[in-house]
Amino acid sequence: DEWRDRMSDLDYQPEMQAQKEFLGGKQYQRAVFVFGQVMVDALPDPFELKEYVASGSGYLQGGLQRENWERAITAITKMTMKKISHPGINFLIKHVGYIFRRLFNIALDDVKQGEEFSTTFQQMPREVENYLCREFDKMLWELMLNAAEKAHIGMEPMYSTINPSLPTFHPEGIEKDDDEQTFTRNPYDNTYSETPSKRDSIKQGLVERLTNKVNCFLSLDDSNMAKEMLRNENKRKATEKKHFLPDERSAMMTDEESSMVIRRAFQYIIALMEWILVILEFYMNHYLYEGFKNQMSSFSRKIITNDWTDMLKPDQKLDDQVEEIEDKIAGLQESLQEIQRLQAKF
Repeated sequence: DEWRDRMSDLDYQPEMQAQKEFLGGKQYQRAVFVFGQVMVDALPDPFELKEYVASGSGYLQGGLQRENWERAITAITKMTMKKISHPGINFLIKHVGYIFRRLFNIALDDVKQGEEFSTTFQQMPREVENYLCREFDKMLWELMLNAAEKAHIGMEPMYSTINPSLPTFHPEGIEKDDDEQTFTRNPYDNTYSETPSKRDSIKQGLVERLTNKVNCFLSLDDSNMAKEMLRNENKRKATEKKHFLPDERSAMMTDEESSMVIRRAFQYIIALMEWILVILEFYMNHYLYEGFKNQMSSFSRKIITNDWTDMLKPDQKLDDQVEEIEDKIAGLQESLQEIQRLQAKF
């Protein structure tokens, strides 16, 4: 219900093309795009969770009397991502399932009205169409259950642990002196040069790595260069010093520290959300969209090989009508014979 309310209250952007009457694959594509927008909008206000930060840090973790801010961030990330991703995935799959079911209805109507065998199909018993619908619904429901199970299993490892080296997570320094202007003295000529701040150093490192990747991508004709880039990237990840949370902490967490921890938690959640939406799209494409096409390719063969005797169920009402008609025919025949005998006498 909460997700339905979000969909109804959503401010549809022009890129969603909500007014266009798409059909088939474009409907699915738009549904996935809208899902990503709603997932982002579903993120709660970070400071609504601020009161839980101190409790989430615990006490005497691992025998060390020190505020465990990392534990608080892990708990906040798990709670937030599970709260929005689990119902969101279910809603998306149900929505796509409705799109697929509607396509089947459109196909049936098309067969009745415009296909070469429309007249033949219309002469078939109603039970034949009901049987096709039941088999399709059964196939679609199993497909949706399988996609939901695979998506939930695939998403949970993404937020059950915290990885500060997440590719989309580039935290800026959060100490107060990050942007303070400092200078370094040159002992040879007694001059001073401005020292880059932590934030500037982070930005410069990101720019350099991005430049190196672009250069390698532009030189893909040289496979050795591309492999060397990947090797260097793995080495960098193994040796890089990643800043996550400051080391200096009060013995009892202050209100200012709680605000800092909650901000860092949601910096990570936003980065994780960007990563999850990309991976989730792969899951939906494979298990839901491609899975539906694969199921439909074998649906007709499965229907033909099924036992159709289930549709041949006795209908007592129809038997009574047949018996009534037969009695009327017998009565008419008797009346006709009586008329013939009277004519013979005359």
